[in-house]
Amino acid sequence: MADVEILGVDASIMKTATLCNVDYDEDVYIFLSLQFNTLPVVKTATEPLNPSELPKMVEGLRKISKSYPLAITKVKKSGEHTILGTSELYLDSVMKDLRELYSEMEVNVADPVLIL
Repeated sequence: MADVEILGVDASIMKTATLCNVDYDEDVYIFLSLQFNTLPVVKTATEPLNPSELPKMVEGLRKISKSYPLAITKVKKSGEHTILGTSELYLDSVMKDLRELYSEMEVNVADPVLIL
């Protein structure tokens, strides 16, 4: 089996996608989007330690939204960036990836708040 890298589709995909060859001779079936029976109940606010790195953090949040199917990222009218998730542990994983993998920067995080 060969590894394949596909470039240029990142902007078109939000949470899930089906990719196939245009010249495929057999019937192609589009997979339905993933459906989850849970809602986000915990939220936290984030901001970069260095305010000049805000665009880098926003790009990291966009990647989080694509990588974590149950995470919801929002920007409030006040400019506050919030992340909603299913549990505090889930948000800890999201924040670890945001800091170390997607934005590679220090991020200040508010205490998680339970929303119902």
